Amino acid sequence: MKKMTENLHPSDISTHRCPSCGKKNPEGSSCVHCGATFDTKKRTSVKKTHVLMVILSLIGMGMIAVASYEINKITPIGEITEEMDGEVVQITGLVLDMEYNREYEIISFTINDSSGSIEVFGWSDITTELRNHEWHPSLGDNITLEGRVDYTEDAYYGATLQLEMFNLQSLEHVHVNAQNKSIGEILWDDVGEKVMITGEVSYKNVVSSGGTIDYALYEITDQNSDTIPMYMKEDMFWNEDQDFSFPNETQTVRIIGIIEEFNGELEIIPSNITNSAIQITEAGA
Repeated sequence: MKKMTENLHPSDISTHRCPSCGKKNPEGSSCVHCGATFDTKKRTSVKKTHVLMVILSLIGMGMIAVASYEINKITPIGEITEEMDGEVVQITGLVLDMEYNREYEIISFTINDSSGSIEVFGWSDITTELRNHEWHPSLGDNITLEGRVDYTEDAYYGATLQLEMFNLQSLEHVHVNAQNKSIGEILWDDVGEKVMITGEVSYKNVVSSGGTIDYALYEITDQNSDTIPMYMKEDMFWNEDQDFSFPNETQTVRIIGIIEEFNGELEIIPSNITNSAIQITEAGA
């Protein structure tokens, strides 16, 4: 037996539009097309929906902001403690010193910020990467890097707190412009500052053993007859691929480096061993 509605014209059937999808529906409690309920008490108002969407959007943005902050958070060096052993932190600071262990090919840098200093080191794989990198940390420049806190206690060396570089992805370099000074203008307050001087090589002594440079000591004299020692230690020659030519006596050079104190005397340490830090400007006699 056929239903009575089969004999009715479509316009004779009581219908209404779904408030959600807008399609026509026969009488009922929910939409046959999208399933939305017709009971207004059970429906969420558009205003409430919009409010909920805004809240969820704000929560999402907040979570992204927190994640971004944690990723890019700079930890003051003075806040790094032994309890953080194994944690990964990001620091930014000034490169004050560099050491290189030839036997194990370990490169390390002393980084300083307003809260303290810490040694950052990398094993041979990091040293190799740095050799192939377009630039490497230079004395007197600001760098940002990521490292793993390494706290060790040794019967001979005692307790050490360091950062281990395990990749160069976070390594960023901010070049610090050198102050152009005459040698006579360099004072004790300039210790740790990056300067640029120009003068003539009045003394040169490069000491080598076993084919390895132990150190190089120069004296630079400017046009005012003021003199300052320039010292390059063995550790600065870790990158054998660096393009560098030792200046000779009577040659005029431009030097970019940081001012240090040694045995009660001021000296200049080149930022790195390249011709960008020690440039021969005149050939000399």
